[in-house]
Amino acid sequence: MEFENIEHRKGLPYKLFLLSIGHRSHHFHSDLEIIYVLKGIIRLQVGQASHEVKQGELCVINAYEIHSITDLSVDQNILLIIQLTPSAISIKQNLMSKLQFHNVIIDHLKTEIRDLMFKMYLESFNEQIYSDYLLNAYVLEFVATLLKSVPYEILESTRLSSRTDAYNRLKYVIDYVESHFNEKINLEQLAFKLHISKYHLSHFIKQHMGISFQDYLSSVRLTHAIHLLLSTDMSILDITMTSGFSDPKYLNALIRKRYGHTSKTLRLESHKLDFSIPSAPVGSIHLPFDQEAAFDEISATLS
Repeated sequence: MEFENIEHRKGLPYKLFLLSIGHRSHHFHSDLEIIYVLKGIIRLQVGQASHEVKQGELCVINAYEIHSITDLSVDQNILLIIQLTPSAISIKQNLMSKLQFHNVIIDHLKTEIRDLMFKMYLESFNEQIYSDYLLNAYVLEFVATLLKSVPYEILESTRLSSRTDAYNRLKYVIDYVESHFNEKINLEQLAFKLHISKYHLSHFIKQHMGISFQDYLSSVRLTHAIHLLLSTDMSILDITMTSGFSDPKYLNALIRKRYGHTSKTLRLESHKLDFSIPSAPVGSIHLPFDQEAAFDEISATLS
């Protein structure tokens, strides 16, 4: 798992893009994220809760919420994603940074929210002098519509402080595991470094990640193993040892469970999957799709 640093277009408080995801491992970021499923179906894991989000549905993910995405489509998904920086939305004493949305699936005003996302996406290709002004206006309308459609609460300073402390601790766990995943590490060792009990840390990780520490450690090791499998000609035994696993059979079982292939088949079939998009973080599988057809579909919906 990782903390994702999101870069926005200069002068705008958001990033908006189309994507087809095979798998996106557990991650979090400081942006509010809204996903519209243009095609297909995905499983969205947010903390301990799992949601199936189908074609035509919208979902919202709060800043700093740990989440993962898995494709469940018969064919493949196409997602329109907007990532907003709450602190960059200038309304009522930085209100957006204090908001916590309650619902993951958006049921109310779906068409209005979708159409605003479509307008923002299409306008982003327009290079007229007024385009950035129009896009910033769309952002404010988008936020206002979101506030009307999704229940939320305004967090008090004590809860905001607790959230900051929790994610600082979480970031320490992530950084430590990422630096030592190929060593023998355990929960007790990490708890000692954080000056808390093993039980407390186990509960904390389960609460925020939705998985146990051991499952998280295996996921990190698997992510690095896949990277080596697809970018080197190392043997599966060498990959197993380098990634922190002790048994090639166990690694193969994890690969088959996540990707539906053995390590050998996945290496041979990798040209069909886009693991090499520069913007794709380690732990992501981005699938190729017809972006022009998706653009035309969005245009036709608004016309």
